[in-house]
Amino acid sequence: MAVLQLSCRNVWVLQVLLTLGGCRGGGGQDPGGEGDARKGYCTPEAIALTWVSIPGGTLMMGCRKGHAACGDGGTQAREVEVKGFDMLATEVTEDQFLRVMGHMPSCGYGGESGADTPVECVTWYKARQFCECVGGRLPSETEWEYAAQGGIDSYFHSGAGPGDLDAIAWWDGNSGKHKHDVAEKEPNPFGLYDMLGNVWEWTQDCWQQAEAAAKAGGTECVGDLRVARGGGFTYYGGDLRIPRPAGAQPAGDAGYGGFRCAR
Repeated sequence: MAVLQLSCRNVWVLQVLLTLGGCRGGGGQDPGGEGDARKGYCTPEAIALTWVSIPGGTLMMGCRKGHAACGDGGTQAREVEVKGFDMLATEVTEDQFLRVMGHMPSCGYGGESGADTPVECVTWYKARQFCECVGGRLPSETEWEYAAQGGIDSYFHSGAGPGDLDAIAWWDGNSGKHKHDVAEKEPNPFGLYDMLGNVWEWTQDCWQQAEAAAKAGGTECVGDLRVARGGGFTYYGGDLRIPRPAGAQPAGDAGYGGFRCAR
């Protein structure tokens, strides 16, 4: 068994066991690492993508101390300036990934799959390759959190608590334990769908950055874990809060993890 370890980072600890070799969908093998023989496969002209313009602004990033939604392990909030950028309106779908990358890694957890469902069981490397192929990149963790909030100072972008998640997210309470087509729920104020629930999403950031590199504005990683955000269709309501990160092995298929691109 290969192990995906989610470091606590003063927020949470979770460990997911993945079948050796990973889950595979009907479209073929996805070795997932940088040495993959399919690395050069790229047909961006095969699809049209919907990009949403996200205006720049200020983000209070992280959990406010003592907030009920963050529990006892919330990271200290800090104010961050965010420059404007574009982000895909939805998580990348199975059809989009297949058309661009030429294969399909999705596992179909819970027995559900389909062209308009988000691609899942995709490695960080493959997510990065897709985004680069279509003229984008994976969003930074800061960009993801800023975009997810949608300009509302809240942990769920739909309000202060998880009580109205059904309107915006596929989660444990309404998903049937499987993913759903993208854009079936209400978008956030920026026009982004499924920022919480459905499948969680890769970001480009390291889980832990080397202190010297961080001070110099660099991105050198300590270890190889990458940050994932957003929760998924098996998460409980309180676990879908926006400022709740996880760390995952970039070469692992990472269960029901997907992604969306920024540029």
